[in-house]
This record gives sequence, C-alpha cells and structure tokens, in this order.
Amino acid sequence: MVPSSPRVVWLQALLVAGVLAAAVHLWIGAAVVPFQGHGERFATMAQAPLAFDGEIPHRVLWPVLAHGLGWLGLGPVGCSHLANMVLLLVVAWFVRLRVDSLLDAALVTATVAAGGGVLVYHMPMACYSDTLNLALLALTVHFATRPAVFWSLVLLAALSHEMVLFFTPWLLWLRHRSGGLGMRDAAWFLGVLLVYGGYRVMVSGLAPATGPSYGFLYYILNNFWVPWLLPGLWALLVQVVLAEFGPLLVLAFAGWRADETGSGGRVGALLYLGCLLSLELFAYDVMRFASFLFLPVLLGGLAVVRLRHGRWLVLALLVAAVVAYSNEHPVPSMQGGVTFTRLQGEMMELVGPHVHNNEISSANAFAMQRQAFGLQWTTWVWVVAAWLACGIVGVWLGRRGLAQSHANDAGNTPRTQRNASP
Repeated sequence: MVPSSPRVVWLQALLVAGVLAAAVHLWIGAAVVPFQGHGERFATMAQAPLAFDGEIPHRVLWPVLAHGLGWLGLGPVGCSHLANMVLLLVVAWFVRLRVDSLLDAALVTATVAAGGGVLVYHMPMACYSDTLNLALLALTVHFATRPAVFWSLVLLAALSHEMVLFFTPWLLWLRHRSGGLGMRDAAWFLGVLLVYGGYRVMVSGLAPATGPSYGFLYYILNNFWVPWLLPGLWALLVQVVLAEFGPLLVLAFAGWRADETGSGGRVGALLYLGCLLSLELFAYDVMRFASFLFLPVLLGGLAVVRLRHGRWLVLALLVAAVVAYSNEHPVPSMQGGVTFTRLQGEMMELVGPHVHNNEISSANAFAMQRQAFGLQWTTWVWVVAAWLACGIVGVWLGRRGLAQSHANDAGNTPRTQRNASP
C-alpha cells in the first residue's frame, strides 16, 4: 500500500531513481562533454546565467541551476546527469502515490528510464534544458487540481524552454478536466503570459547584441520545411519515436484506450499529440521532441500495471524495449539510432540542393519526399507495421483495463443498488 508519510514516499522514490540512474549509466554509459550546439551554449551560460549573454539568454532556468551546483563542484555535464536523476525522482514519486506496490512503482518508473525521455539526454544530448521541462510537465499533471501551483509550474517551465507554451491547449484541457477554467484560471493564465512576456522584453534589453539569437523571429525566418516538407518531418518524428521507445509504445496506446485520466483522457492524449506535432512548425529537432512521449508511456504504464498480471506485462515490455533500443543504438551517442540517421541523411541529401534562401517550392519538396520514401520503402513498411502492432496490443490491453475497472466498480456497489431497477 502507499505509505501514509510523505517523507517515506520521497525516500522510496529517491531509492528507485538512484538505482535506475545507476542502471542507465552502466547500460549506455554517460556523456562527458556538452552536446554540440545548444548543449555547449547552455554550458557556457552556466558560467554567468544572469549576464543574459549568448544566443539563448532567455532559457535561464537550467543555467541558473547549473551555476549554483558549480559552487558544489559539479560541472555542467554533471548537472545534466543530475537533471535526469531529478526527472526519475519526480516520476517515481508520481507513480508511488498512485500504486500500492513499491515494486510496481519501480517497474513503471523503469519504463521512463528505458525510453527517450531519459536516454536522449543522458547520451548524447547532455546539457539541454528539456529534462527540466519533462519533469515539470509530470508535475503539472499531478497538480492539475491546484491552479496556483499548476500555472506556477507552467511559468517555471517557460523559463526553462518556451516550448511548453506550445502545449497550451493540452494544459487548458487538463484544467478543464480538473474542474477549472473559470475566471480564476483565466487570471492565472493571463498572469503567466504577462510575466513571461515582460521577462522576455527585459532579457531583450539586457542581452548584449552579439551573434545570432534563437528567438521567435529566428525560427520564423529559417523554417524552410514549413509547410511543404512537414509530411517528411512528421514521418521522421514517427520513426524516431519508435526508435526511442520501441515496445513501450504499447503502454501509450493502452493508457489512451483505458482513458487514463492523468493526461486528460482520450481527448487530452490527442491534444497532447497535436501540440507535439505543432513544435515542428518552428524547429525540426525531431529526436528531442520524441522524448515528450515519455508522459503517455508513463500514464499507460500506470494503467497496465493495475491489470491482473500487469506487473509481468510491464516487465516483458521493458525487457523488449531494452533489447530493441540496444539493437537500434549500437553506438549510444548516435542521435536517434541507425535507422533514423540513415533516413534523415538521405532525405536531407535529396532536399538540401533545392532549398534556396530558406525556401523550397512545393513541387520540389513533394518530389524529393516521394523519392526519399521510395528509396527506403521497406524500412517505412516496417515502421508502420511496428506502430500498428503496438497500437493493436495496446488498445487490447486498454480494453482489458476498462473491463476490469467496470467489474471492480460493480463489485464495490452495494447489493441493493446493483439490484435496483434502471
């Protein structure tokens, strides 16, 4: 049963997170240098985060934390690994409050540890702020009934990376499902927008005018893939999600079919997916965005582990996921795995020569995408087949969960009420 003491819950969560973080380190190793690009930029910002220098001065939360930990002798890469540990800690705490068995909590948390939500940032993409956003998203689900905490977490996530604002429709739906969205929520939401907007104006005034800035205008001017290349980009996202989570996607489908309420039910799950796809309108970092599937996997794991023999089902999927990930990532530092590297490389090789001044014609875009899909059609058939298999098994498990839930409800109904006429 769930311990009555919050301290015990946190201590158990810390134990689970520590063991799993060590297991991940032993399994795939750990990055020793910041990831090229934004990882290096975050590491540089950590030296003086409130100087608001560099190309991404507004994403200040991770650099501030890394700077503070630097006083304790922990470098930026160490801070990145600690952030992964914090994500696992939040997940373990979240799950332990919802299941009766510590073993079940450890198994569901392990599904997150074995997926892209952790592995992408443990190796190779160290020193990104995304891990903090993932942890904060899990906390928003937990605190969805408490508007002050909920919207404060959203604001904190925006200070880490503004991508959380792309999930606004899903966040609003969460509050709706929790009985919110009245005038009080409107005031909180408006307050978040005003505070964050004011913060961005302040940063713009304080930031030195040196080098490119990865602000809103940068992505508007450089997104040559919108709109004609979006089909190919979304297809790559679908493939890399499969590479990063593999059989664990069964859990995501099970949670959706079982109407797992944590994500806002089935409508909430679809909104979450739509918000995730909308990220591609401004950036094509499909490997990073794939990591956001950790939340449907987490909630689906909660739905499945409650089934009869659910513990063994989750364990089987976890083992299968570890095998699949190891096969797809023979070199752990390879972004997205061998299949993604090949597919993306061929698509960009075909598309690249036709991009001029960050634009590509619709005719060239569609022709090059058709050619890219044609060259690797067997791979794409396997991708579709794997998704269908995960979907069929997951939906079946979700239906079992619903049937079991209804049976339990009927068993808990007083005899006089069960025998009453409709």
